[in-house]
Amino acid sequence: MNQARFSQALLTGVCAAAVWLAPMNGIAQQPAPGVTTVSPLTVTAVPQVGRGATLYTPGQLSDAAAKARQDQLIARNAGRDCGVSNPGPEGWIGNFGIGQLSAEEGRAQATAAQAAQVAEAATEAALNARTAAARGEGKPGENEAAELARQAAVSAWQEADDKAKLAHWKVVDLIDIASAFTGGDIGSVIAMEHHRYAPGCSYDMFGRAQGECSGPFVGMNEVAADFQVRVDQRLAGDTTHRSIFTPEQYADLRLAKVLVVERQEAGAKVLRVSGKIVNPRRTAIRVPPLWYSIADKYGAEIKVEQLQAPSGTKKIPARDSQAFTFAIKSIPDNAAKTSLTFAPQHRPTLYMTAEMICAGLGGASLGI
Repeated sequence: MNQARFSQALLTGVCAAAVWLAPMNGIAQQPAPGVTTVSPLTVTAVPQVGRGATLYTPGQLSDAAAKARQDQLIARNAGRDCGVSNPGPEGWIGNFGIGQLSAEEGRAQATAAQAAQVAEAATEAALNARTAAARGEGKPGENEAAELARQAAVSAWQEADDKAKLAHWKVVDLIDIASAFTGGDIGSVIAMEHHRYAPGCSYDMFGRAQGECSGPFVGMNEVAADFQVRVDQRLAGDTTHRSIFTPEQYADLRLAKVLVVERQEAGAKVLRVSGKIVNPRRTAIRVPPLWYSIADKYGAEIKVEQLQAPSGTKKIPARDSQAFTFAIKSIPDNAAKTSLTFAPQHRPTLYMTAEMICAGLGGASLGI
């Protein structure tokens, strides 16, 4: 049952137990003889047991399961189209590449979808237990037990969802790195996925070489080391904020005197963030982009954004620092923790997706 249906069920239960007479012509009407007026049912707060977990509605978890199933289908099809002959858990047939990582994501998304369904059912049961407790029904400890089960199920889903996101970012990272290696056109990335790319050659949108093109040909293994560096950067970061990481190119820079102040501006909560970017290098550098991530107190990431310095901003001089300040608006009510780091100058190539690349693959299209 989603949240809307749950709320309606409560309303229906109240209305069945009471008759409310609306005022007529501004004169309050008295209840009819024999009619009992009761107060609306108030569901008790979440039982304070266990470590707690983010409060999702059944509807939100149902949507998460549906999205994971959709992402699973997309990733599975991309893996198949990229020529992964054996996308099962026992191993792979074929070279490292987008197809392998896509099939890996498909399995992770399937696990996340199943975990979201379990969390939805556990949340539904917890809501029902709270309602029963508010009515003075149910067995002793039943409300608390249902809440502990909800927490466990939600935490399991968050872990599965985190793994699915990591699997997806691996695909995005490899496409990004391969795109930078080949010059950015989709045909060259397709050729590289099928181990048919040669620097200096040109390719059409299906990965077919245009004109004479001799090897040596390379595949995704050529950038496997760079890819692993990117993965390690993500894994080395704050596990609460896995979607942001400190790029290797800025590993020697640091943020200093970072201050976050909460304010009310125009009736809305705003976080004002200020600090300094310290440049220890012997040469001046462009002001690097910044990433911030906001999570709730249980570690669920709820807002992520990249920030770019305005055009024309002066470089940070050698062995000097540059002050920065920005405002984070539309702050979720359950925001509890903010992380800040540097963002990559070369952002992920969002116009190039695994399904686009893999759809152009096949022995016939590459002439092999």
